[in-house]
Amino acid sequence: MKNVGYVHLHGHLALGVLPPERAPADDDLLSHLLFALKHEGVGLAILSETLPYLSVESLVAALEALTGLVAVLVWGRGIRRGIRSTAPL
Repeated sequence: MKNVGYVHLHGHLALGVLPPERAPADDDLLSHLLFALKHEGVGLAILSETLPYLSVESLVAALEALTGLVAVLVWGRGIRRGIRSTAPL
């Protein structure tokens, strides 16, 4: 598959915009998903194809551990729909 958008620019220009210590581990899909949601917005097509590769338990645990604005965006909408989280906001 051909790289497009930010991925193309990053690779083509060899941009070093993210310090290596802040990048998710290469083999950790969940960390990459959470990183993308936080820094790149919601890509529904990619999200829908990625979710089957993650366990429900690990995804729920990661979402419940969220803090700050990301937690408000995820759980704020869920609470209005009747979904309760034990995660502190």
